[in-house]
Amino acid sequence: MSKTKPLLQIIFILLFFSIHNFADGWTQKKGEGYFSLDYRILSGSKFHDNTGVNIVIPKLTDMAFNFYGEFGLTNDLTIIANFPFYKILKKDISFKQEIFGEEEKNSGIGDLDLAFRYKIKTFGQTTISASLLFGLPLSKETNNTLLLGDGEFNQAFGFELGHSLYPLPAYISGGIKFNNRNNGYSDQLYYSFEGGYSVINNLLFIVRLHAIQSLHNGEKNNSIRTLLFANNQQFIAYKFSALYNLTNKLGVSASFESGIIAYNIQSAPVFTIGFFYKY
Repeated sequence: MSKTKPLLQIIFILLFFSIHNFADGWTQKKGEGYFSLDYRILSGSKFHDNTGVNIVIPKLTDMAFNFYGEFGLTNDLTIIANFPFYKILKKDISFKQEIFGEEEKNSGIGDLDLAFRYKIKTFGQTTISASLLFGLPLSKETNNTLLLGDGEFNQAFGFELGHSLYPLPAYISGGIKFNNRNNGYSDQLYYSFEGGYSVINNLLFIVRLHAIQSLHNGEKNNSIRTLLFANNQQFIAYKFSALYNLTNKLGVSASFESGIIAYNIQSAPVFTIGFFYKY
């Protein structure tokens, strides 16, 4: 067998993972990074109550312009930021005005998630990492129902695993995290599993399954009046994404996300489009 072909396959895999090495488990190389600007929209008039039943609410629209970035401080330590720098919320007038009130709007910045990922060990094509996230309540709330953020400083810690399926142009990754919450919110467990496959050299398809499980140890009452940030939210959701490289550094992305099982959360699909840049 020619020695050239395996070498080309390895180079292709490295290029492939540079498209999506923001997946769980992998860290960025020192001085390198991945950055994206996205527009996300969720809109609907149904809400999963605390029994999981869909009930009718005034139509709620949640739009956000979001920045996401990863940067390698060292080869083993990556800093991650996720920041909805401008959100627009709108709740339409309901026929049940005595309960929900009239049309409401709110806009401004959301809360910042700042995280660190540390590579613990690499075993062949598998990488294990630890992550630490801080949820910083930057939003200023003037509306009791249309909250731009949850108003709490939370900390999440967990472990992540990424595995290359080389010689296939594919990977799988996943993780588990514990989210320590404050201000009366219940603590949570996060679970995630993801797989990606490159159909052609510059097009990557991703399927992600993730879930949140409430520990029901908080003090806040469940209430649809909080809508976006009701306590004891639980769900299992799936997400389909596509990333296309326009150049070696610049690309576009699109995703669709919806839920399978949900409690205390709005019932509506989430659509996202954006640009990404690899440094």
